[in-house]
Amino acid sequence: MHGIMLREIEFRGKRLDNKEWVYGNLVIEDGFCGGVVKCNGYIVKPKTVGQSIGLCGENKEKIYEGDILRIDCYSYYETVTSHFGVVGIGAYGNGLELYENGRAFGFRYLGEMRGSYSTTYTVFGNIHDNPELIKEVE
Repeated sequence: MHGIMLREIEFRGKRLDNKEWVYGNLVIEDGFCGGVVKCNGYIVKPKTVGQSIGLCGENKEKIYEGDILRIDCYSYYETVTSHFGVVGIGAYGNGLELYENGRAFGFRYLGEMRGSYSTTYTVFGNIHDNPELIKEVE
């Protein structure tokens, strides 16, 4: 297996019994519709399940689907470009459902939002715990 890079696949979901987040493997029993969804052995609310996208925020926290995120792109000859939205998965990879003034206006893939010098990711919360942030943070 020399030369093969393995990527960690991790999920999170909110437990039904105490509403706490759990992280780990995902198991779907009896189908997704009407079935039981478990994360790391705990039954979780299906709408809260999100996969890690393999990137970390400024504070070294993993970024998951459903996180509310600002991406700042720094380039050598341009001013900083910022994008704000909710992390999601499109047909061709991870991206952001972009928001402005509390309204969604499009989806952009993360690969399209990179600075030539550096790119930073700031996680503000997530749509399950902090839906009000979509309207507040710009």
